[in-house]
Amino acid sequence: GLVEYSRNLGIVVTEGGKVRITLSSRSSVEAQIDLSCREMDMLGELMGCLSVKHYSRYPGWEYETNSPLRERYLDLYEKMFGTRPTVAVIHAGLECGIISSKIQGLDIISIGPDMYDIHSPAERLSLSSCDKIYDVLLSFVSEKE
Repeated sequence: GLVEYSRNLGIVVTEGGKVRITLSSRSSVEAQIDLSCREMDMLGELMGCLSVKHYSRYPGWEYETNSPLRERYLDLYEKMFGTRPTVAVIHAGLECGIISSKIQGLDIISIGPDMYDIHSPAERLSLSSCDKIYDVLLSFVSEKE
């Protein structure tokens, strides 16, 4: 059920008889982002574009099935609150992809509070889940292995 790749239209500007189109590509698979760049280069050439530029790339961050860090976090959370938090693989640009692309073999996780209707005027955040994240993170970083 995970979206592996997407490309969305961000901005279209017409100015002085020229059109500039900004697209954003996201994927958990690095090779898919490379393919997207090549597709945009070819499309630009076919359409007679003056230039195609690629910038602000978010590296892919693939789900790691074996993560001792994640298991340690999940165990501590369950010990503190009596339930195991949900582990979800999401389709988004995260800083974890940038950081892990710089440090090979890094065991890294992303945690966060419950959020609803993200990127909409109705976006909201659960304050009680923020409190839980804070408490477990404080215990997590001070815990001796």
